[in-house]
Amino acid sequence: GCQNFIWKHLPEYSEQYKCLNEIGYELKKMNNISVAIPFYEGYDVYFRNLKKTVSQNIRTAYNRVHRNNNTLKLEIFMAKDMLDNKSYENKYIEYTDVYIKRRMERYKVRGFIHRIFAEKYHYLAKSYRSDNGFLAGISINGVTAACMEGYISNSMESMEVPRLAINNNFGFYSPGILLINEVIKYLANNTKIRKLDLCGGD
Repeated sequence: GCQNFIWKHLPEYSEQYKCLNEIGYELKKMNNISVAIPFYEGYDVYFRNLKKTVSQNIRTAYNRVHRNNNTLKLEIFMAKDMLDNKSYENKYIEYTDVYIKRRMERYKVRGFIHRIFAEKYHYLAKSYRSDNGFLAGISINGVTAACMEGYISNSMESMEVPRLAINNNFGFYSPGILLINEVIKYLANNTKIRKLDLCGGD
């Protein structure tokens, strides 16, 4: 029978970790890079406190977009407002395709099988379709340049992002940097969420 269960990217501070530890399961710790970006004092304070190299990289990305009169647009979809809306499901499939294409280019995974698994059967697919699910992306001239999929924590203070992918055709504009900055700006100005948790990536 099965003797081992594997939880990917299960942080020590999570309730699941605490529960498993209390039950007495032997948990093997693994070092993994996990990036959580707080902006408790708002966007302007967050941006001012960035390292100069980071803030300059952000400015450079925006300058590259606007230099050629490109159009940059942020889109955010909250599942609780759109679960019965076909456009949410269509956008989820569109963003997942960007994610799959990125993984095919980077890790040489098999696209068709991986796409079906990611869209229908991956454990995160249910989270994205729950009340706390969300999608966010930026488009340049109407084409998705970068996107993220995730869910809002139960405390409603943090946005968890297990998936973030870029469209390599827009790599010159550093779309991942632009997306993260635009999302933080939106959250700080329009919601009570004050942390963007990029998790361990996927």
